[in-house]
Amino acid sequence: MPLFDPFPVLHTPRLHLRAPCLADAPDFHRHDTDLQVRRYLSRPPPSSLAVTEAKVAGMVDNTDAVAWVLADATTGAFLGYACLWHWDQLNARAELGYVLDPARWGQGLVPEALTPILQFGFERMSLHAIEAWVHPDNHASIRVLAKLGFIKESHFREHELNLNTHSWDDVLVYTLLRP
Repeated sequence: MPLFDPFPVLHTPRLHLRAPCLADAPDFHRHDTDLQVRRYLSRPPPSSLAVTEAKVAGMVDNTDAVAWVLADATTGAFLGYACLWHWDQLNARAELGYVLDPARWGQGLVPEALTPILQFGFERMSLHAIEAWVHPDNHASIRVLAKLGFIKESHFREHELNLNTHSWDDVLVYTLLRP
């Protein structure tokens, strides 16, 4: 059973934020295996399209997350995805995640997409706080979060094992409180 029925379709001037579907699996797989996209992620890429298909199927039926495909408003092309996940309803918190096609980096699309998603989180999910966990070297993401009003709350040293490099990565936590 989907978390929200009907699914909360969102729109911005350049984007159509819609529900993921199994037909999106090849696009998810392309992004999840892209070396530029994976640069600051500590988990390995999916080993096959079948693994990505299972991930997408799980997104559709998830009960503690809501994920959107970021589609070009004009062409419908898959540009990336964003989600509010790890929803802690008791403490009214969730974590923000996002991925954008590297060919579209630097065009302001991530803040454009995240603005209605954050509004949805605060208004429809009744969140008090939204967190974003970021690798300290991911300066582009840090700039996006600052632009949206997120404040750095924590710097966890050697917080997670990077399964790609087999070393320990630091993690920064940024938080946006309900306006």
